[in-house]
Amino acid sequence: MKAEVEIRIPTEKGKKLRGEFYPPNDKDNFPAVLTLVGHRSTYKRRYYQEIAANLVKKGIGNLLFNYRGHGEDEESYSQYGFLDWLCDSRLALDWLLKQKKVDKKRIGMLGVSMGGALAGQLLSQNNEIISLILRAPADSNLYVKVLKKSSSYINQFKGDYLLILSEKDELFPLEREKELFWNQALSSSKKLCILKEASHSLVKKEWQDEFIAASLEWFFKTLG
Repeated sequence: MKAEVEIRIPTEKGKKLRGEFYPPNDKDNFPAVLTLVGHRSTYKRRYYQEIAANLVKKGIGNLLFNYRGHGEDEESYSQYGFLDWLCDSRLALDWLLKQKKVDKKRIGMLGVSMGGALAGQLLSQNNEIISLILRAPADSNLYVKVLKKSSSYINQFKGDYLLILSEKDELFPLEREKELFWNQALSSSKKLCILKEASHSLVKKEWQDEFIAASLEWFFKTLG
């Protein structure tokens, strides 16, 4: 029996977001994680699939989805922008919270690169998130100027917070990331994980495996 269920999340413009939901079998009131992928990425990447498959084995659900213009979508990502993908992310979180067996008091969020910027915006409007993982997050002002910076919402987050950074990130330098997303973070339960020698996109399997292991350990601890 497959662990995942293919889903389609309708948008206000008639399109449907492709995704997969991993619900634990025969379990009610389970915690769940929303995964927000990076720009031009897809939830089909190995590390997202590995995290989801292992979370569900421990009784933690996981919702994976692609923004409009991403993954298998027939339209190009260039037709959309950050505000569209923020709308998609809100719809995905709403979908997750409407699932009857999901414990609305135990919701986690994983945001990678642009997904980190989207996660910050969701934090500003949702108190359900109690556990947060960001890997190499972008700030929202990289994409739009009309919103308050995502880093400010992330720094105000009081829940469990794991920040995973790449030591040799060519897009978002390590010290700049720490300045934006770590040094002023108010969470009393926070942890910084630096992937040694790793690039932004984690091209080596060993870096991906470190990311997977750190993410699973964190969600098992904070949501399990």
